[in-house]
Amino acid sequence: MFKLIRNSYRSLINHRSYSFINIFGLTIGLTFVILILLWIKAETGYDRFHEGHQNIYRVNHFMVTPKRTQNMGGINAPAGPEFKANFPAIREYLRYRPSSANIKYRDNFYHVDIVWADSNFFSMLSFPLRSGNKLSCLSAADKIVLSESAASQIFGGENPMNKLIEINNKEFVVSAVAKDAPANSSISFDAVALFSVLEKESYTGWDGGLRCQTFLKLVPGASTEVLLEDIKGYLYTVINERFLKSGYEIIPYLQAVKDIRLGSDTDFDFSNNGSWKRIISFALVGLLILMTACFNFVNISTALSIRRAKEVSIRKIYGSGRKRLIVLFVTESGLSIFISLILSLLLAKALVPYFNTLIGSELVFSLLTTFEWIVITVLLWTICVFLASFYSAWYLSSIPPISILRKFTGGRRRQLSRNILVTFQFALSIGLIISCLVIYSQMRYIRNSDPGFSDENVLYTGLSDQAAGRTDIIKDKLLSLPGIRSVSLATGGMPGLNFTSNGYEVEGMEQPLLSNAVYADKDYLTTLGLRLENGRDFLDETTDQYNVLINKTFVNTAGWKEPLGKKILRNSIEYRVIDVVQAFHTGSDLNEGQAVVIALHNEWGRAGIIVIKLDKPPDSSIIKQVESIFSSEDPVSPNNLVVLNDSLRSRYDEERNLNTIFFVLSVLAILISGLGLFGLATYSSQSRKKEIGVRKVNGAMISDILTRFSTELMVWIALAIIVATPVTILIMNSWLSNFEYKTGIRAWIIITAGLVTLLIGLIAVSIATWREASRNPTETLRFE
Repeated sequence: MFKLIRNSYRSLINHRSYSFINIFGLTIGLTFVILILLWIKAETGYDRFHEGHQNIYRVNHFMVTPKRTQNMGGINAPAGPEFKANFPAIREYLRYRPSSANIKYRDNFYHVDIVWADSNFFSMLSFPLRSGNKLSCLSAADKIVLSESAASQIFGGENPMNKLIEINNKEFVVSAVAKDAPANSSISFDAVALFSVLEKESYTGWDGGLRCQTFLKLVPGASTEVLLEDIKGYLYTVINERFLKSGYEIIPYLQAVKDIRLGSDTDFDFSNNGSWKRIISFALVGLLILMTACFNFVNISTALSIRRAKEVSIRKIYGSGRKRLIVLFVTESGLSIFISLILSLLLAKALVPYFNTLIGSELVFSLLTTFEWIVITVLLWTICVFLASFYSAWYLSSIPPISILRKFTGGRRRQLSRNILVTFQFALSIGLIISCLVIYSQMRYIRNSDPGFSDENVLYTGLSDQAAGRTDIIKDKLLSLPGIRSVSLATGGMPGLNFTSNGYEVEGMEQPLLSNAVYADKDYLTTLGLRLENGRDFLDETTDQYNVLINKTFVNTAGWKEPLGKKILRNSIEYRVIDVVQAFHTGSDLNEGQAVVIALHNEWGRAGIIVIKLDKPPDSSIIKQVESIFSSEDPVSPNNLVVLNDSLRSRYDEERNLNTIFFVLSVLAILISGLGLFGLATYSSQSRKKEIGVRKVNGAMISDILTRFSTELMVWIALAIIVATPVTILIMNSWLSNFEYKTGIRAWIIITAGLVTLLIGLIAVSIATWREASRNPTETLRFE
């Protein structure tokens, strides 16, 4: 064995240029495969740390309306207790709803993410406590549990146990301190308080009101299919029988807690969800890049077969059998791949922080620290050895000794197979470049497109219940500040983000229409730059109390040709349409355009948000002045000022990161392919040096030789363009279909991808051929 390894090492040194190409390509490919494996391991491990997670399910539902069906993560608040009371298969239930709050302690405020949950939150789910009792820590409405990070932020080095804090002018006593939620949890929190506090302040009926996450822990062995049928029957009795008369229906389904992270394709969800599609996409790209590197290995190994033919023949003459030769060549490949694997492990460890930034994760480099990962690493090495060396080892060992006497050249079939592999490599590179350019083009289109409202120099923030009677004072104080153009109050809902939904009876429609809705003051449209088709804005709360504005989507859905003067009903109150808002982005561009109703404040609506339009981009001075007003007039609210433009852009962070990753992978794929082509071109020019010498003697210029050699290889790159383009267009058109507002795949994208690939290939071939083409022909022909 030692002798084999020594011979393999000598072979690597003897062919150091080709060894570098192989090891470099394999190192890059293996690095990204390792990073993706770490990511897949982390993503598929979410929420499995909960004791008995096999029996814990979340209740989700489809909300079916006459116009569309929404997949909702969670269900109405009564579900948990009523299901538990009626179905023996349910051992216990847990409801929770996350929000944000300001905790007051000793006249200081601390912004936290709080979860309002049932009292069994820490007994049903496995979030360990540092101090306190998991059974009694939420036994009363005035108890609260803090995470370690929140406790440290609020109390510093003090013992937080039994300390009094305030949230929304309510006192809570710290009853426990929990460890921070692990990175592989779909639930995160800074504080946990009783769900019953929210129940007292909110409507919690089946036909609307508070929606929350509801977990059911089933009796071991209970049938989820039977339970789901029972739940459907129960829902028909309590809500669906009435809903169906209006064309609505709640269709429940159960989702295993371990599937929430990657199995949720919901329109509304509180959980921190990922995407199988995203993981599979990166896994396939990483695998293809690794295959590209392996193909380099195969191509160069088979191309070197002419040089090694004499060695193989001599070994066979001295008695080496085919099996022994295969072992020799596999050992050589295994040594190269082992070196690549060690380098890739070191590189992956160094790149983990940057990879985390791109994918928004918290991966920890854990390879070789557990038996499981040791096995995976060995399997990865074995697979690479097989992919990279099986064909070349089998091929080299099959060379008969007599071929040396016949001046063995490898044959046209071998050359064809190498060219096909080169075509595959460059097809992958072209596909990645086109994908990268399409994503970039779509992001630029969204950034530069008119959203239908003004998102520049706009701030917004939430208001607490306690501010309900002081909203006019807050608004007047803000308007008195220099640099503030206008201020508007609304119940909620921001263009380009999300709105609440209401059902309306619509003139001319038999079924109710589910529409986005926002209740605001008369300055809402002015502050956000929304445009009207006829210019009829709200005048004041008295004149327009029962008038509404609607968007074009509402008009189209209602089937109205002339919307002005039409009537809609909400809770038996009749409203009249006075104008139509010109098209604007209602929500994420990943969703369909939705109907919107804008109405003035009424007696049951309160201001949930305040929107501020500035004369110029916000700076620290104006921010401090605005925050000072909120601190004095609404101190219990989180009042985190959000820049609307930044908030809108943050929705596409994932797409931008996707573009960055695809750009990096494109560069690496074409670099690996270019190095492989350089290696093949170098070998080809060396094996054809006599041909080059003859051509130069007969008057050929260096440029003629470069053109001839480049043309032969460029034909295969052109074929790669033809193969890759339609496949990539099909895939990227599918991705673009997720956007309501989208650009197309322009011709310049295809042309750019093709030109970049041709240029890289031309450079690789030209550099490799130049050395032989620039030699004096007497050096190559003097022995002929």
